[in-house]
Amino acid sequence: MGDCVEIFGTRVDAVDADKAVARVIGMALADRASYVVTPNVEIVMAARSNERLRRALNGADLAVGDGVGLVWASRVLGRPLPARVSGIDLMTDLLREAPRHGLRVFLLGSTKEIVAAAAERIRSTMNAEVAGFHHGFFSPEEEQKVVDSILRTRPHIIFVGMGSPRQELFMARNVGLIGKGAMIAVGGSFDVLSGAKRRAPSLLRRLGLEWMFRLISEPRRFRRMMALPRFAALVLLTRLKLVKE
Repeated sequence: MGDCVEIFGTRVDAVDADKAVARVIGMALADRASYVVTPNVEIVMAARSNERLRRALNGADLAVGDGVGLVWASRVLGRPLPARVSGIDLMTDLLREAPRHGLRVFLLGSTKEIVAAAAERIRSTMNAEVAGFHHGFFSPEEEQKVVDSILRTRPHIIFVGMGSPRQELFMARNVGLIGKGAMIAVGGSFDVLSGAKRRAPSLLRRLGLEWMFRLISEPRRFRRMMALPRFAALVLLTRLKLVKE
């Protein structure tokens, strides 16, 4: 797995954006299937009380830290991650590289309208080959049909945007069925790529304040973001214990 950091039971690989892209391209071209997770503070906190999620995260072939909170925590705890690698940035970087490497992609998640719009925008603005797409609102009984539809298109990269923990559990369950290629958890990236939602301005992203923009844009996220102060308190308490030892 290479150099990695464990943050409250969840493994995060110490890679920057360039290394993450290179590793995923290697996975996409390999003769075996793999999957990539993009844990953030909310996901790490959820995994502390959700063993299935924690196993899915730690079973991934690559785990990149999505969010300044994890980078901050890694530095406070003495095992610094090199940089934040967000799911949407990883996705857009891979889409730009896809034509050069002859990679076909598949989009799985969101609503029928949004995933179709995201696919069209990717084709028209990034010149990437979208082998197929499918919405994320399917029942457990329909899951095998969805996997079969992915297999028929033979993609190299499958972007899975169904929200956590559903996307991580889906990948962990099905990585052995897709044969080859890389699955990547990308959360709500299709909403942004389709134009349905705006991303935070680049200045706020550089300042590590994308979370604040999301909260203002989507007040319903407030309850989920209560994980942030609990996480910060846990990091500081852990640091104090390390200092005392």
